[in-house]
Amino acid sequence: MNVDSNVSLSAEELQPLLTLLTSFWREMKDWELYSWGLKDRVLAGEITTDQLKALILPRVAPIFDQHCDLKKEPDRIKGGQYNFGSPPDYDPDLDTLVSVEKTKSGYTVQVQKGGPTSHLFTYTVVKVNGVLKLKDRRVLETQGRRITSGL
Repeated sequence: MNVDSNVSLSAEELQPLLTLLTSFWREMKDWELYSWGLKDRVLAGEITTDQLKALILPRVAPIFDQHCDLKKEPDRIKGGQYNFGSPPDYDPDLDTLVSVEKTKSGYTVQVQKGGPTSHLFTYTVVKVNGVLKLKDRRVLETQGRRITSGL
């Protein structure tokens, strides 16, 4: 993940945060590309939507388990919603960490998407048993509005 020059954390503080964000982004990108590849099989009638869910949902649950502090099971894991696309929503090679604010429980970070949408998202990062984790919600800031959604 790229880091804007305005981010003013020491390298020692920044590295664990970057490791979390880059790992989550890369794993989600890989999952989205895998899922997108299977979508064509659904459209061709080779597999059903239920078979697609059975293939992709077990691959996303461990990503959330490892990198996120979940208050409730995300829609991606429950199977009610399984968003993926191409280009992927998460791309550590295109996205930029533009700001980091320390909080009592961790950090508030803003990431500028580098893909076709280029939206600015705000994420909360907390320490859980000494390990940095993403909270399961993010805020999109667009056209003067703040829209909260799941990861």
